[in-house]
Amino acid sequence: MRGLLQDSYGLDPSDVEWHTGPIEAGPEAPMYHPPKPDDFDRRVALHVITPGKTLAAMLADGEIDAVMSNRPPACFVAGHPLIGRLFKDWAAAERAYFAATGVFPIMHVLGVRGRLIDDYQWLPMRLFEAFDHAKQIAAAELSQTQSLAVMLPWLAEAVAETKGLMGENYWPYGITQNRTALQTLMRYAVEQGLCSHPLSLAQLFDVSTLAT
Repeated sequence: MRGLLQDSYGLDPSDVEWHTGPIEAGPEAPMYHPPKPDDFDRRVALHVITPGKTLAAMLADGEIDAVMSNRPPACFVAGHPLIGRLFKDWAAAERAYFAATGVFPIMHVLGVRGRLIDDYQWLPMRLFEAFDHAKQIAAAELSQTQSLAVMLPWLAEAVAETKGLMGENYWPYGITQNRTALQTLMRYAVEQGLCSHPLSLAQLFDVSTLAT
C-alpha cells in the first residue's frame, strides 16, 4: 500500500510518521507481531504503539490521521462521524488503478519446505494444480444464476462486469499472469527498504512452477 501511494499519488513514505500495532483488541483480533527495528528502511519513522492501545481507538480519538487495514476498523463500521474512507468511491478507484497498471495485488503465496521438494519434485506443481482447480470450481459457482453462491442479488452482473475489465481469468494464479504484480511488489520491497536488492522470479519460486 505504501508503494501504491508513492507510485500513484507521490506520497513518499519518509513524509509520513508511521505507527504499527493491532487494529482492534480482544480475542477475535488478528494475531499481531511487532516488527524488529531493522525490518524497515531507516528513512521511515516507525513507532510501535503503546501496549494495550489499538490503531482503531487511536484513529477514533484523533491521535492518528489514517489507518491501513485489511478490514474496516470498528469505529468506521460503527459510523463514527469523523471517519470515512480515503477514497469515497473506492471501487472506482480500484478499477482505475487496475486499468492503468494491470496490477491485481496478491494476497497469499504457497510455500513448500525445500527438503520436501528434494524428495518429491512433483509436489509444487501438484499443489498449484490442486489450488487452481479449486479456484475454477469456485469461479464456476459464481456464474450459476439458479442458485446464487453468496447472498448478493446482483452477483451475476458483478461477475460479468469484473470479466469485462479483468478478463475471464480475473483472479489469476501462477506466475505468468501475475508477473507484473510480482515485479511491482519486488520493486516496492527494495524501494521501501524491506529488501537490499531485487530478486528474480527464479529465485523466489520453484523452477517447476515458473511457466504457470
